[in-house]
Amino acid sequence: MKKHPLLKKWKANQYGGKFKLLPFGYGRGSRQVADVTKLDADQVNLVAFYPPAKPGARKRKSVLCLVSDLSVDSFDIEMAELYKQREAELAEPAAAVVVDKTTLNDLIARYVDPENGYLKTCKDQVNMKHHLDFWGKRLGNELVSWKDAKGKSMWPRKIAEGRDYILKDRSGSTANNYMATLGSVFSFCSTEDVALCEENPVAKVTKSKVDNERVRKLDEEELAALLMECQKSSELSKLGATLGSADLYDMVMFSLLSACRFSECKKLSWEHVSFEDNDMVFVERKNGEDHHFSIEDPELQELLQRRFQNADSAMVFPKPEVRGAFERACKRAGIEDFRWHDLRHTSISYVLMSGGTLKEAQQHAGHKSYQSTLRYGHLDTTTTKKTSGMISNRIKGVN
Repeated sequence: MKKHPLLKKWKANQYGGKFKLLPFGYGRGSRQVADVTKLDADQVNLVAFYPPAKPGARKRKSVLCLVSDLSVDSFDIEMAELYKQREAELAEPAAAVVVDKTTLNDLIARYVDPENGYLKTCKDQVNMKHHLDFWGKRLGNELVSWKDAKGKSMWPRKIAEGRDYILKDRSGSTANNYMATLGSVFSFCSTEDVALCEENPVAKVTKSKVDNERVRKLDEEELAALLMECQKSSELSKLGATLGSADLYDMVMFSLLSACRFSECKKLSWEHVSFEDNDMVFVERKNGEDHHFSIEDPELQELLQRRFQNADSAMVFPKPEVRGAFERACKRAGIEDFRWHDLRHTSISYVLMSGGTLKEAQQHAGHKSYQSTLRYGHLDTTTTKKTSGMISNRIKGVN
């Protein structure tokens, strides 16, 4: 297809200008602004920017047409006409966004809509649905136009309270993920095509500090106490106790033996476990790569075989909501400042403390980056034992 002259003369989107050229589907796919010159006219939108509806607000963005809809000879005149026409539409009272009766649950429903929603395009839908369930229960019935007596939006304040509630027993990274999902809902619903809200209040909330260097592991005494309490919880649950969890002990043991994340544990299905090949595969992981893990270890093999023989579901752990029972088990065991993800830290740490190398620990954890494993470097005594011997032999040779 012959290049449209507007694409040929385009160099860069200028701040303050009336128009921009953006790839069709920009913000929802892999195309970037820099790709405009490489695309055809039917793959690029003409976007106009209009003065804000009220002082202090951002300029209003509106897609006017595809570049291919503009004629080759008089596209500049047509652009000006389209701009004025849309400007007149925005000036009409009917064009104002109606938010008086719209609630957060309405936004979430639109976001998860299987036909026209945005969630279906996201990679980590399982965890995002969990995030949306949390926000829906906490703030779902509140109006998008929720304001205090002074006319100030209540949303940033209430979102911050939700963030702080998550931080009571979850990490800063997890709290940020919950807020990112909510922010995605507001951003999607504020687009021109959806127009259920005007802005994204999550952008006004400070993110939690993320401590990526945290390595909290169990010592032998803590491990024994925790496993005993988890076993009690599972046994009591099988007898009908409501505060226990039948799967707790197995999930804790499985997490320790495999160093898997909680989300990976939840999503593991029997189709990804092969007793014949002594292998299981964690799919749709945080780093985007599948992770093959050997199940030759007798204890891990026995755990999986036992669950498989009694399985009535396609999932290895069909009822994985064990966090409450886990927290109670930690409390009874006298273990403080310990989260589920710390089982992964404990597993990786034990590899190194048992004489494994950093490379072996990386493979055990399924870390994509060696840098992620280096946080455990202080536990690697195998390397220093070897290097110390090298120096000792060198000195002996000199003497």
